Amino acid sequence: MRCGGAVHEGCQAGPARLRGDRGIPDEGWLRIFEVNVLSDVRLARHYAPRVIGRGWGRVIFVSSGAGVQAPSDWIHYGMSKTAQLAGSRGMAQEVAGAGSR
Repeated sequence: MRCGGAVHEGCQAGPARLRGDRGIPDEGWLRIFEVNVLSDVRLARHYAPRVIGRGWGRVIFVSSGAGVQAPSDWIHYGMSKTAQLAGSRGMAQEVAGAGSR
């Protein structure tokens, strides 16, 4: 089976919305980054070489407006989505010209 693309919407808002970031332990922050950022990295690491090898394909990450303007009561989520946006832009530049996006 061949795949011409992949769409990923890793989303975890995390524990305790409305508690702000001060009440969330490191484990909560790490879990949010695991789901919202590292899952994208793993997906791209798997599919990008195949897409580049075929000369065509897409890896699409679905993010959030929180990546551009983090809500004050959900800073941990906004930071992870900002990291997701930066990663997807960097990955897109890395494969530019290879027939993939």
